[in-house]
Amino acid sequence: MSQTRKPDPHDPLRILLEEAAAVARAFGLASGDDLSRALVDRLMLRLGGSYLYVPRRVGADRQRVREEVARRFDGTNTRALALDLGVTVRYVQQIVKDAQRRT
Repeated sequence: MSQTRKPDPHDPLRILLEEAAAVARAFGLASGDDLSRALVDRLMLRLGGSYLYVPRRVGADRQRVREEVARRFDGTNTRALALDLGVTVRYVQQIVKDAQRRT
């Protein structure tokens, strides 16, 4: 008897397929399945075998996080800020340390 494996929810190709289909639906396409499959196929053709780093934040978003930390940090709320802003405690500590060096 063979066991059926559950799909890995963290599989990058599965995530790309799901996100491409969601974007297609958001633009009014009835089914984004063909579009998402074609997109993933093209990405695999062009980038297959390559290491691909996907940053969590773009520059403007990182700047917004830095500004929020600088505005809201009170010396005791590192963990709360990290949770609220969706970053690590270490990242908040680094922002605070960098700000202190500049002053």
